Amino acid sequence: MGTSIGAVTGALLRAGVSTVDLYSRVTGQAVSTDSRARLAAATWATMMCDLERGHTPVGLPASPRLFLHLARRPWRTRAGLLLAAVTPSGHVSTAPVAEAINRMLDGGLPGKNLWVCAVDLDSGERVVLGQPDSPPTDVGTAVAASSAAPALFEPVVVDGYRLVDGGLHSPANADVIGDALDELDAVVVLAPMGIGAPPGRLGADLPGRFLNHWTTWRELRTLRNAGVPVAVFEPDASLLELMHYDAFDLSHRDEIARRAYETAVTRSAGGLGNDSGWMIQASSSSPSTMRGPGREK
Repeated sequence: MGTSIGAVTGALLRAGVSTVDLYSRVTGQAVSTDSRARLAAATWATMMCDLERGHTPVGLPASPRLFLHLARRPWRTRAGLLLAAVTPSGHVSTAPVAEAINRMLDGGLPGKNLWVCAVDLDSGERVVLGQPDSPPTDVGTAVAASSAAPALFEPVVVDGYRLVDGGLHSPANADVIGDALDELDAVVVLAPMGIGAPPGRLGADLPGRFLNHWTTWRELRTLRNAGVPVAVFEPDASLLELMHYDAFDLSHRDEIARRAYETAVTRSAGGLGNDSGWMIQASSSSPSTMRGPGREK
């Protein structure tokens, strides 16, 4: 299950690109022959960060209807939804991403489940594409819709709905995984827009990161209560030295990947559920303590 760049990652994994090759691509190392062929077929346009974006548009709000909907129901208002409603629609098409993903998967759906979270721009409701009763579409279009950040990219129309970035509803949408509760042995959550340790710096991004952290924790309550082991990976102080809130800043991408890899190796050494770093234990009834560096379903 993926949201925004997580949807891109999920599609790449379902297309057969290994995690080793995903890491190698970002850090400039050699990619395996199999993955090189898949990525070449996709013309490499499989990262939203690789698209030319231009300037923030000026114009009418993208969704006055959503703004009125939120005004009538302020208890449902989320900062991302409000932003999407009042800012103009972006002008950059995500079609290259949809086409690339579809080429890698031969235009069909993956052989195994891939759930992709987007948001209906006119109602603010989350739409989980890839589930049996979701609007019908191909996997490339689903990924493009999930990644269509407001004011940057055009909304993606699926079955008459204008869909945008699923991160407007939630940074991780981790509660969606509860739909597969009976099939889960364990859950790994990657939340790069959260915060996993005292940051060691100040920054305008930190309040949003703390909010994302607590949102993700709340969404995992059902899994935790069911006794499913859950590991959450978020940036620690070392990563936050380089990461701010501009997810499209690629200047430190390779070093961020290296530090994230080192952190993941350290965290995973004791197996899922070890107590190194910030991790939700299956038995927890409250968030574990932060530690220092080391249509809706």
